[in-house]
Amino acid sequence: MKFIFVSILVLFFSSQARAVSFVHGPRIASVFRDSVFMTAETDQNCLLEVIFGEQGGPMSETAFCSVSDTFHTAVLRNFGSSRNWRYSVRAYFASETIQTPVRTFRMPAAPGESFTFAVLGDAHCRAGSSGISTHFRSLIELICQYDPDFVLFLGDGIHGSYYPGEMRQQWDNFKEATDTITFNRPVFMVIGNHDANTYYQNFNGGDIFADEFEFPKNAPVPQFYEELVYHFEWGDACFYILDSDYYLTPEIIDIYQRNWLNQNLQSCPRRFKITAHHEHAWSYEGDLYGFLGEHPAERDAYWKVLRDNGVILDMAGHIHLYNRNFFGRTLPDTVMCVKQLISGGGGGSIVGGYGGDFYHFCLIEIGGNSLSVTAIDETGTVRDAFSLTAVEEKDDIEPDFSFPEVTYMQDGFGFRGGKSGELTLFDISGRILFEKKINPGVCEFFSPQCSGIFFASFDDGLYVNSIKLSFLR
Repeated sequence: MKFIFVSILVLFFSSQARAVSFVHGPRIASVFRDSVFMTAETDQNCLLEVIFGEQGGPMSETAFCSVSDTFHTAVLRNFGSSRNWRYSVRAYFASETIQTPVRTFRMPAAPGESFTFAVLGDAHCRAGSSGISTHFRSLIELICQYDPDFVLFLGDGIHGSYYPGEMRQQWDNFKEATDTITFNRPVFMVIGNHDANTYYQNFNGGDIFADEFEFPKNAPVPQFYEELVYHFEWGDACFYILDSDYYLTPEIIDIYQRNWLNQNLQSCPRRFKITAHHEHAWSYEGDLYGFLGEHPAERDAYWKVLRDNGVILDMAGHIHLYNRNFFGRTLPDTVMCVKQLISGGGGGSIVGGYGGDFYHFCLIEIGGNSLSVTAIDETGTVRDAFSLTAVEEKDDIEPDFSFPEVTYMQDGFGFRGGKSGELTLFDISGRILFEKKINPGVCEFFSPQCSGIFFASFDDGLYVNSIKLSFLR
Protein backbone atom coordinates (compact mmCIF):
# COMPACT_ATOMS: atom_id res chain seq x y z
CA MET A 1 0.00 0.00 0.00
CA LYS A 2 2.85 2.39 0.79
CA PHE A 3 4.37 1.82 -2.67
CA ILE A 4 1.05 2.44 -4.40
CA PHE A 5 0.48 5.64 -2.41
CA VAL A 6 3.88 7.04 -3.34
CA SER A 7 3.32 6.17 -7.02
CA ILE A 8 0.00 8.00 -7.01
CA LEU A 9 1.65 11.06 -5.48
CA VAL A 10 4.42 11.01 -8.09
CA LEU A 11 1.90 10.77 -10.91
CA PHE A 12 -0.18 13.55 -9.40
CA PHE A 13 2.69 15.99 -9.03
CA SER A 14 4.08 15.02 -12.45
CA SER A 15 0.77 15.83 -14.11
CA GLN A 16 0.57 19.11 -12.22
CA ALA A 17 4.05 20.05 -13.50
CA ARG A 18 3.24 19.43 -17.17
CA ALA A 19 2.38 23.02 -18.08
CA VAL A 20 2.25 23.81 -21.77
CA SER A 21 5.00 26.04 -23.16
CA PHE A 22 6.16 27.39 -26.51
CA VAL A 23 9.07 25.51 -28.09
CA HIS A 24 9.45 27.77 -31.15
CA GLY A 25 7.75 30.99 -32.04
CA PRO A 26 5.29 32.38 -32.57
CA ARG A 27 6.98 32.95 -35.94
CA ILE A 28 5.76 35.33 -38.65
CA ALA A 29 5.96 32.88 -41.56
CA SER A 30 4.64 34.68 -44.66
CA VAL A 31 3.16 38.13 -45.15
CA PHE A 32 0.89 39.17 -48.03
CA ARG A 33 -1.16 42.29 -48.71
CA ASP A 34 -4.33 40.73 -47.25
CA SER A 35 -3.11 37.98 -44.92
CA VAL A 36 -0.36 36.83 -42.57
CA PHE A 37 0.60 33.22 -41.90
CA MET A 38 1.90 32.61 -38.38
CA THR A 39 3.30 29.38 -36.92
CA ALA A 40 4.07 28.24 -33.39
CA GLU A 41 5.27 25.01 -31.82
CA THR A 42 4.30 23.85 -28.33
CA ASP A 43 5.55 20.99 -26.20
CA GLN A 44 2.05 19.50 -25.84
CA ASN A 45 -1.13 19.29 -27.88
CA CYS A 46 -3.17 22.41 -27.25
CA LEU A 47 -5.41 24.98 -28.90
CA LEU A 48 -4.04 28.31 -30.09
CA GLU A 49 -5.55 31.76 -30.57
CA VAL A 50 -3.95 34.88 -32.04
CA ILE A 51 -5.31 38.28 -31.06
CA PHE A 52 -4.13 41.25 -33.11
CA GLY A 53 -4.87 44.83 -34.10
CA GLU A 54 -3.35 48.02 -35.47
CA GLN A 55 -0.61 49.61 -33.39
CA GLY A 56 -2.16 52.27 -31.20
CA GLY A 57 -5.58 50.59 -31.29
CA PRO A 58 -7.29 47.66 -29.60
CA MET A 59 -6.36 44.07 -30.47
CA SER A 60 -9.88 43.17 -31.48
CA GLU A 61 -9.18 40.72 -34.35
CA THR A 62 -8.68 37.01 -33.72
CA ALA A 63 -7.43 33.93 -35.57
CA PHE A 64 -8.14 30.57 -33.92
CA CYS A 65 -6.42 27.21 -34.46
CA SER A 66 -9.28 24.83 -33.66
CA VAL A 67 -7.29 21.59 -33.93
CA SER A 68 -5.31 20.50 -30.87
CA ASP A 69 -1.73 19.96 -32.01
CA THR A 70 1.93 20.77 -31.28
CA PHE A 71 2.57 22.51 -34.65
CA HIS A 72 0.13 25.35 -35.23
CA THR A 73 -0.56 27.50 -38.29
CA ALA A 74 -2.83 30.52 -37.98
CA VAL A 75 -3.99 32.72 -40.86
CA LEU A 76 -4.58 36.35 -39.93
CA ARG A 77 -6.97 38.38 -42.08
CA ASN A 78 -9.09 41.55 -41.96
CA PHE A 79 -6.22 44.01 -42.27
CA GLY A 80 -6.81 47.68 -42.83
CA SER A 81 -4.58 50.17 -44.61
CA SER A 82 -1.99 50.44 -41.84
CA ARG A 83 1.38 48.69 -42.22
CA ASN A 84 2.05 48.48 -38.46
CA TRP A 85 0.30 45.87 -36.34
CA ARG A 86 0.70 44.13 -32.99
CA TYR A 87 -0.29 40.70 -31.71
CA SER A 88 -0.23 38.21 -28.88
CA VAL A 89 -0.79 34.44 -28.88
CA ARG A 90 -2.70 32.38 -26.32
CA ALA A 91 -2.28 28.64 -25.81
CA TYR A 92 -5.14 26.71 -24.15
CA PHE A 93 -4.20 23.46 -22.39
CA ALA A 94 -6.73 21.77 -20.08
CA SER A 95 -7.72 24.50 -17.62
CA GLU A 96 -4.53 26.47 -18.21
CA THR A 97 -3.96 29.47 -20.49
CA ILE A 98 -0.57 30.98 -21.29
CA GLN A 99 -0.05 34.11 -23.36
CA THR A 100 2.98 35.58 -25.14
CA PRO A 101 4.07 39.20 -24.74
CA VAL A 102 2.62 41.69 -27.21
CA ARG A 103 4.85 41.94 -30.28
CA THR A 104 4.71 43.89 -33.55
CA PHE A 105 4.97 43.16 -37.27
CA ARG A 106 4.72 45.06 -40.55
CA MET A 107 2.62 44.42 -43.61
CA PRO A 108 4.36 44.57 -47.01
CA ALA A 109 5.46 47.96 -48.31
CA ALA A 110 3.18 49.31 -51.01
CA PRO A 111 4.51 50.25 -54.47
CA GLY A 112 6.41 53.51 -54.12
CA GLU A 113 7.37 52.89 -50.47
CA SER A 114 11.01 52.19 -49.65
CA PHE A 115 11.97 49.16 -47.54
CA THR A 116 14.96 47.13 -46.39
CA PHE A 117 15.61 43.41 -46.13
CA ALA A 118 18.55 41.31 -44.96
CA VAL A 119 20.21 38.48 -46.88
CA LEU A 120 22.51 35.72 -45.63
CA GLY A 121 23.09 32.03 -46.17
CA ASP A 122 24.88 28.87 -45.07
CA ALA A 123 24.46 28.74 -41.28
CA HIS A 124 25.07 24.95 -41.21
CA CYS A 125 23.36 24.31 -37.88
CA ARG A 126 23.99 20.87 -36.40
CA ALA A 127 22.21 18.87 -33.70
CA GLY A 128 23.03 19.13 -30.00
CA SER A 129 23.67 21.90 -27.51
CA SER A 130 26.69 23.24 -29.45
CA GLY A 131 25.11 22.92 -32.89
CA ILE A 132 24.59 26.64 -33.52
CA SER A 133 27.57 28.61 -34.81
CA THR A 134 28.53 31.60 -32.67
CA HIS A 135 29.03 33.51 -35.92
CA PHE A 136 25.42 32.80 -36.92
CA ARG A 137 24.14 33.98 -33.54
CA SER A 138 26.15 37.21 -33.83
CA LEU A 139 24.78 37.93 -37.30
CA ILE A 140 21.20 37.32 -36.15
CA GLU A 141 21.65 39.76 -33.27
CA LEU A 142 23.00 42.40 -35.67
CA ILE A 143 20.16 41.89 -38.14
CA CYS A 144 17.62 42.46 -35.36
CA GLN A 145 19.30 45.79 -34.57
CA TYR A 146 18.89 46.94 -38.18
CA ASP A 147 15.17 46.00 -38.06
CA PRO A 148 14.64 45.02 -41.74
CA ASP A 149 11.17 44.32 -43.13
CA PHE A 150 12.10 40.68 -43.73
CA VAL A 151 15.05 38.31 -44.06
CA LEU A 152 15.89 36.20 -47.10
CA PHE A 153 17.94 33.13 -46.18
CA LEU A 154 19.88 31.62 -49.10
CA GLY A 155 19.97 27.96 -48.11
CA ASP A 156 21.91 25.43 -46.02
CA GLY A 157 20.34 26.41 -42.75
CA ILE A 158 21.51 23.01 -41.52
CA HIS A 159 24.48 20.74 -42.16
CA GLY A 160 22.31 17.75 -43.11
CA SER A 161 22.30 14.15 -41.99
CA TYR A 162 21.82 10.57 -43.12
CA TYR A 163 19.11 10.31 -40.45
CA PRO A 164 15.79 12.19 -40.74
CA GLY A 165 15.48 12.50 -36.95
CA GLU A 166 18.84 14.20 -36.65
CA MET A 167 17.95 16.53 -39.51
CA ARG A 168 14.85 17.65 -37.60
CA GLN A 169 17.02 18.30 -34.52
CA GLN A 170 19.24 20.49 -36.68
CA TRP A 171 16.20 22.45 -37.84
CA ASP A 172 15.20 22.86 -34.16
CA ASN A 173 18.53 24.58 -33.56
CA PHE A 174 18.09 26.77 -36.64
CA LYS A 175 14.68 27.86 -35.33
CA GLU A 176 16.09 28.50 -31.86
CA ALA A 177 18.68 30.81 -33.39
CA THR A 178 16.15 32.68 -35.57
CA ASP A 179 13.08 32.81 -33.31
CA THR A 180 13.95 36.33 -32.17
CA ILE A 181 13.91 37.56 -35.76
CA THR A 182 10.66 35.84 -36.69
CA PHE A 183 8.74 37.26 -33.71
CA ASN A 184 8.44 40.44 -35.79
CA ARG A 185 9.13 39.60 -39.46
CA PRO A 186 9.19 36.68 -41.89
CA VAL A 187 12.31 34.76 -42.87
CA PHE A 188 11.75 33.65 -46.46
CA MET A 189 13.98 30.68 -47.16
CA VAL A 190 15.72 28.99 -50.06
CA ILE A 191 16.44 25.26 -49.88
CA GLY A 192 20.13 24.32 -50.12
CA ASN A 193 21.95 21.13 -51.00
CA HIS A 194 22.56 20.22 -47.34
CA ASP A 195 18.89 20.92 -46.54
CA ALA A 196 17.76 18.76 -49.46
CA ASN A 197 20.04 15.79 -48.58
CA THR A 198 21.77 15.75 -51.98
CA TYR A 199 24.84 14.02 -50.52
CA TYR A 200 23.21 10.87 -49.08
CA GLN A 201 20.01 10.86 -51.19
CA ASN A 202 18.47 8.17 -48.96
CA PHE A 203 15.44 10.43 -48.34
CA ASN A 204 14.09 13.73 -49.66
CA GLY A 205 15.18 16.50 -47.33
CA GLY A 206 12.83 18.82 -49.18
CA ASP A 207 9.86 17.05 -47.57
CA ILE A 208 11.25 17.80 -44.12
CA PHE A 209 12.04 21.38 -45.13
CA ALA A 210 8.45 21.98 -46.29
CA ASP A 211 7.08 20.28 -43.17
CA GLU A 212 9.17 22.38 -40.77
CA PHE A 213 8.13 25.75 -42.20
CA GLU A 214 5.19 27.55 -43.82
CA PHE A 215 5.92 29.34 -47.10
CA PRO A 216 3.74 30.62 -49.97
CA LYS A 217 2.06 27.84 -51.93
CA ASN A 218 2.27 29.16 -55.48
CA ALA A 219 4.83 26.72 -56.94
CA PRO A 220 4.96 25.32 -60.46
CA VAL A 221 4.11 21.74 -61.22
CA PRO A 222 5.23 19.09 -60.28
CA GLN A 223 3.86 19.31 -56.76
CA PHE A 224 7.15 18.37 -55.08
CA TYR A 225 8.12 22.02 -55.51
CA GLU A 226 5.39 23.14 -53.08
CA GLU A 227 6.92 25.61 -50.59
CA LEU A 228 10.36 25.13 -52.19
CA VAL A 229 9.63 27.37 -55.20
CA TYR A 230 7.43 30.42 -54.69
CA HIS A 231 7.17 34.16 -55.22
CA PHE A 232 6.02 37.22 -53.30
CA GLU A 233 5.85 41.00 -53.78
CA TRP A 234 7.11 43.75 -51.51
CA GLY A 235 7.15 47.43 -52.36
CA ASP A 236 8.46 47.94 -55.89
CA ALA A 237 9.98 44.44 -56.10
CA CYS A 238 8.93 40.94 -57.14
CA PHE A 239 10.91 38.11 -55.50
CA TYR A 240 11.22 34.61 -56.97
CA ILE A 241 12.55 31.77 -54.78
CA LEU A 242 13.93 28.81 -56.75
CA ASP A 243 15.19 25.29 -55.98
CA SER A 244 18.67 24.59 -57.37
CA ASP A 245 18.98 21.40 -55.29
CA TYR A 246 16.23 18.85 -55.75
CA TYR A 247 17.77 15.99 -53.79
CA LEU A 248 18.15 13.63 -56.79
CA THR A 249 19.18 16.26 -59.37
CA PRO A 250 21.23 19.00 -57.67
CA GLU A 251 22.89 21.98 -59.34
CA ILE A 252 20.04 22.53 -61.81
CA ILE A 253 17.16 24.97 -62.11
CA ASP A 254 15.10 22.77 -64.38
CA ILE A 255 12.71 23.52 -67.23
CA TYR A 256 9.61 23.40 -64.98
CA GLN A 257 11.00 26.19 -62.84
CA ARG A 258 12.31 28.15 -65.82
CA ASN A 259 8.91 28.07 -67.56
CA TRP A 260 7.15 29.09 -64.34
CA LEU A 261 9.69 31.85 -63.76
CA ASN A 262 9.42 33.16 -67.32
CA GLN A 263 5.63 33.41 -67.09
CA ASN A 264 5.70 35.13 -63.70
CA LEU A 265 8.44 37.56 -64.67
CA GLN A 266 6.46 38.63 -67.72
CA SER A 267 3.48 39.46 -65.52
CA CYS A 268 5.46 41.13 -62.72
CA PRO A 269 3.95 44.59 -62.11
CA ARG A 270 6.94 45.89 -60.11
CA ARG A 271 10.05 47.83 -61.08
CA PHE A 272 12.61 45.44 -59.57
CA LYS A 273 12.76 41.72 -60.34
CA ILE A 274 14.94 39.65 -58.00
CA THR A 275 15.68 35.92 -58.01
CA ALA A 276 17.21 33.75 -55.28
CA HIS A 277 18.44 30.16 -55.11
CA HIS A 278 21.23 28.32 -53.31
CA GLU A 279 23.89 27.29 -55.84
CA HIS A 280 25.54 30.19 -57.66
CA ALA A 281 25.43 30.34 -61.44
CA TRP A 282 28.91 31.73 -62.15
CA SER A 283 32.05 30.87 -60.20
CA TYR A 284 35.81 31.17 -60.19
CA GLU A 285 37.87 28.92 -62.43
CA GLY A 286 38.33 25.41 -61.04
CA ASP A 287 35.40 25.56 -58.58
CA LEU A 288 35.42 22.30 -56.60
CA TYR A 289 32.28 22.97 -54.56
CA GLY A 290 29.72 22.52 -57.36
CA PHE A 291 27.52 25.22 -58.88
CA LEU A 292 25.00 25.65 -61.70
CA GLY A 293 27.87 25.68 -64.18
CA GLU A 294 28.18 21.90 -63.70
CA HIS A 295 25.33 21.80 -66.26
CA PRO A 296 26.15 24.76 -68.53
CA ALA A 297 23.27 24.34 -70.97
CA GLU A 298 20.73 24.38 -68.11
CA ARG A 299 22.55 27.30 -66.46
CA ASP A 300 22.64 29.32 -69.67
CA ALA A 301 18.94 28.67 -70.31
CA TYR A 302 18.17 29.92 -66.81
CA TRP A 303 20.32 33.03 -67.25
CA LYS A 304 18.59 33.78 -70.56
CA VAL A 305 15.24 33.86 -68.75
CA LEU A 306 16.69 36.42 -66.32
CA ARG A 307 18.23 38.53 -69.08
CA ASP A 308 15.18 38.48 -71.34
CA ASN A 309 12.88 39.56 -68.51
CA GLY A 310 14.99 42.32 -66.97
CA VAL A 311 16.00 40.66 -63.69
CA ILE A 312 18.32 43.09 -61.92
CA LEU A 313 19.75 40.84 -59.17
CA ASP A 314 20.30 37.08 -58.80
CA MET A 315 21.25 35.98 -55.27
CA ALA A 316 22.85 32.75 -54.10
CA GLY A 317 24.88 31.24 -51.27
CA HIS A 318 26.54 27.80 -51.29
CA ILE A 319 30.14 28.96 -51.36
CA HIS A 320 30.99 30.39 -47.96
CA LEU A 321 32.11 33.89 -48.84
CA TYR A 322 30.93 37.24 -50.21
CA ASN A 323 31.20 38.11 -53.91
CA ARG A 324 29.49 40.53 -56.25
CA ASN A 325 31.81 40.78 -59.29
CA PHE A 326 31.80 37.30 -60.86
CA PHE A 327 35.13 36.67 -59.05
CA GLY A 328 36.81 39.31 -61.22
CA ARG A 329 36.18 37.42 -64.43
CA THR A 330 35.40 39.17 -67.72
CA LEU A 331 32.28 37.51 -69.07
CA PRO A 332 30.04 38.51 -72.00
CA ASP A 333 27.69 41.41 -71.40
CA THR A 334 24.80 38.99 -71.80
CA VAL A 335 25.98 37.41 -68.56
CA MET A 336 27.10 40.47 -66.64
CA CYS A 337 23.95 42.47 -67.42
CA VAL A 338 22.35 40.54 -64.51
CA LYS A 339 24.10 41.18 -61.19
CA GLN A 340 25.12 38.05 -59.28
CA LEU A 341 25.38 38.43 -55.48
CA ILE A 342 26.81 35.59 -53.39
CA SER A 343 26.22 35.82 -49.64
CA GLY A 344 27.29 32.52 -48.09
CA GLY A 345 29.09 33.70 -44.96
CA GLY A 346 26.30 33.00 -42.48
CA GLY A 347 28.06 30.63 -40.09
CA GLY A 348 29.57 27.68 -41.96
CA SER A 349 33.36 27.42 -42.33
CA ILE A 350 34.61 30.29 -44.50
CA VAL A 351 36.22 29.53 -47.88
CA GLY A 352 39.46 31.46 -48.33
CA GLY A 353 41.58 32.41 -51.30
CA TYR A 354 38.99 34.13 -53.51
CA GLY A 355 38.24 37.33 -51.59
CA GLY A 356 35.16 38.05 -49.49
CA ASP A 357 36.29 35.53 -46.87
CA PHE A 358 34.43 36.91 -43.82
CA TYR A 359 31.21 36.15 -41.95
CA HIS A 360 28.56 38.61 -42.99
CA PHE A 361 25.04 39.47 -44.04
CA CYS A 362 23.86 41.93 -46.67
CA LEU A 363 21.41 44.73 -45.94
CA ILE A 364 19.49 45.73 -49.07
CA GLU A 365 17.40 48.87 -49.43
CA ILE A 366 15.00 49.49 -52.31
CA GLY A 367 13.60 52.95 -52.89
CA GLY A 368 12.74 54.91 -56.01
CA ASN A 369 14.90 53.65 -58.89
CA SER A 370 17.72 52.50 -56.62
CA LEU A 371 18.66 49.16 -55.05
CA SER A 372 21.52 49.55 -52.53
CA VAL A 373 23.50 46.63 -51.06
CA THR A 374 25.69 46.88 -47.95
CA ALA A 375 27.81 43.92 -46.80
CA ILE A 376 28.23 43.97 -43.00
CA ASP A 377 30.49 41.58 -41.08
CA GLU A 378 29.80 40.04 -37.67
CA THR A 379 31.48 42.96 -35.85
CA GLY A 380 29.09 45.43 -37.52
CA THR A 381 31.78 46.76 -39.88
CA VAL A 382 30.72 47.67 -43.42
CA ARG A 383 32.96 45.67 -45.77
CA ASP A 384 31.46 46.62 -49.14
CA ALA A 385 28.62 48.60 -50.68
CA PHE A 386 27.21 49.11 -54.16
CA SER A 387 24.02 50.28 -55.87
CA LEU A 388 22.01 49.23 -58.90
CA THR A 389 19.56 51.37 -60.84
CA ALA A 390 16.35 50.11 -62.37
CA VAL A 391 16.20 50.69 -66.10
CA GLU A 392 12.85 51.92 -67.31
CA GLU A 393 11.44 49.90 -70.21
CA LYS A 394 11.31 51.75 -73.54
CA ASP A 395 8.03 50.84 -75.18
CA ASP A 396 8.77 52.89 -78.29
CA ILE A 397 11.84 50.83 -79.29
CA GLU A 398 11.34 47.45 -80.86
CA PRO A 399 14.05 45.12 -79.50
CA ASP A 400 16.36 43.67 -82.14
CA PHE A 401 18.54 40.85 -80.82
CA SER A 402 19.75 39.67 -84.24
CA PHE A 403 23.28 38.27 -84.32
CA PRO A 404 25.67 38.33 -87.31
CA GLU A 405 25.36 35.29 -89.54
CA VAL A 406 27.88 32.63 -88.42
CA THR A 407 29.58 30.29 -90.90
CA TYR A 408 31.51 27.30 -89.57
CA MET A 409 34.68 26.72 -91.60
CA GLN A 410 37.47 24.16 -91.41
CA ASP A 411 39.85 26.62 -89.73
CA GLY A 412 37.41 28.73 -87.72
CA PHE A 413 34.34 30.94 -87.86
CA GLY A 414 33.10 33.53 -90.32
CA PHE A 415 30.80 36.37 -89.16
CA ARG A 416 28.75 38.40 -91.66
CA GLY A 417 27.06 41.45 -90.21
CA GLY A 418 23.49 42.42 -90.99
CA LYS A 419 24.09 45.75 -89.23
CA SER A 420 26.98 47.63 -87.66
CA GLY A 421 28.26 46.69 -84.23
CA GLU A 422 31.14 45.48 -82.07
CA LEU A 423 31.93 41.73 -82.14
CA THR A 424 33.91 40.26 -79.23
CA LEU A 425 34.98 36.62 -78.78
CA PHE A 426 35.88 35.09 -75.41
CA ASP A 427 37.25 31.73 -74.37
CA ILE A 428 35.53 29.75 -71.61
CA SER A 429 37.54 31.52 -68.91
CA GLY A 430 36.30 34.93 -70.08
CA ARG A 431 39.57 35.97 -71.75
CA ILE A 432 39.04 38.21 -74.82
CA LEU A 433 40.44 36.59 -77.96
CA PHE A 434 39.07 38.79 -80.74
CA GLU A 435 37.49 42.25 -81.03
CA LYS A 436 36.30 43.68 -84.33
CA LYS A 437 33.97 46.30 -85.72
CA ILE A 438 31.40 44.55 -87.95
CA ASN A 439 29.89 46.39 -90.93
CA PRO A 440 26.77 45.34 -92.86
CA GLY A 441 27.53 42.77 -95.55
CA VAL A 442 31.22 42.41 -94.59
CA CYS A 443 32.55 39.01 -93.43
CA GLU A 444 35.13 38.82 -90.64
CA PHE A 445 37.06 35.60 -89.93
CA PHE A 446 38.42 34.16 -86.68
CA SER A 447 40.64 31.07 -86.41
CA PRO A 448 41.01 29.54 -82.91
CA GLN A 449 44.42 28.13 -82.06
CA CYS A 450 42.88 25.03 -80.49
CA SER A 451 39.59 23.19 -80.00
CA GLY A 452 37.22 24.43 -77.33
CA ILE A 453 34.08 26.31 -76.27
CA PHE A 454 33.88 30.00 -77.15
CA PHE A 455 31.42 32.84 -76.54
CA ALA A 456 30.68 35.59 -79.06
CA SER A 457 29.10 38.90 -78.03
CA PHE A 458 27.61 41.46 -80.45
CA ASP A 459 26.83 45.04 -79.35
CA ASP A 460 24.93 47.21 -81.82
CA GLY A 461 24.79 50.21 -79.47
CA LEU A 462 21.27 49.47 -78.21
CA TYR A 463 21.30 45.79 -77.37
CA VAL A 464 23.88 43.15 -76.59
CA ASN A 465 23.42 39.52 -77.56
CA SER A 466 25.70 36.51 -77.26
CA ILE A 467 25.96 32.94 -78.49
CA LYS A 468 28.03 29.93 -77.54
CA LEU A 469 30.27 28.34 -80.20
CA SER A 470 32.21 25.07 -80.24
CA PHE A 471 35.17 24.29 -82.44
CA LEU A 472 37.00 21.02 -83.03
CA ARG A 473 40.29 20.89 -84.94
